[in-house]
Amino acid sequence: MIKGLKTVLGVATVLLLPVAAVAGPASDRLFAEGVLQAVEPGTELVYGHVREGAEENELVRWIDDGEVHVTLQKSQDGSKEAVISMLSDGKVQRRMNPLPVSIGNPILLTFLESSLRAMANITGGSPFYIRNRMKAALRDTGTVTPVKAMIGDKTVDAEQITFIPFLHDQNRQRMGEFADLELRFILSDQAPGGFILFSAETRPKSDGAVTFREQITYRTAMLGE
Repeated sequence: MIKGLKTVLGVATVLLLPVAAVAGPASDRLFAEGVLQAVEPGTELVYGHVREGAEENELVRWIDDGEVHVTLQKSQDGSKEAVISMLSDGKVQRRMNPLPVSIGNPILLTFLESSLRAMANITGGSPFYIRNRMKAALRDTGTVTPVKAMIGDKTVDAEQITFIPFLHDQNRQRMGEFADLELRFILSDQAPGGFILFSAETRPKSDGAVTFREQITYRTAMLGE
C-alpha cells in the first residue's frame, strides 16, 4: 500500500505520504488503495472546493465556490486512470496528468500539496520542513472516530480521521495560526472514491473569523455520454 503511493508521489514531486514500512490504522485507512476500482470509466466525480483566509496574500488564491472533478477513463493499456480538473467560476484552471486508480483517491495528493503550499506561502516557512513534519504526522499519528455524515440528503456511516501535525513541533511558536493546523478527513464506503471531506483548518479568531480553511467536499457522481 505505502510503496505504491510513495512511487506515485515521487513522480508528482510531492513527498507527503508515509514512507515507513509500518504505519498506524489512521494512515492505513487514509491511504487505502482501490477506492476507485468500483467506479466505472466515463464517470466524473464532482467535489466542491473552497479556500479562504483572514488576510489577502498575493501568493495564495482564495476560492469562494470552486470545483474539483475526477474523471475516470481507460488508459492506452486498458487499465483505469483518473484525471483531476480544478475549476473556478465554471472554467477549468488546471488539468493534471492521468494517475492510476490503484493508488487510491488522487484528490488526497492534490489536497495535501495545496495545503502545504498555502501554509508555506502564508507563513514564509520552508516547504521542505513543513512537508517532512506533515509526512511524519500522517505516518505516526491520527485519530479515527466513527461519525454520521451527509451525502446529498442521505445520512451515511463514516469515519473521521484527524491529524494535528505541528502539535508537538519544536518550532510551533514560529508558525503563527498554523501551529494548530488540523487536517481532517471524512471517509465512507458509501461515497464513490471513498472520501466525503478533505479539510485543512486553523483555529478561528476570537470573533469566529476564519484564519485559514481549505476544504474539498464530495457532491455527486455523473456518468458521461
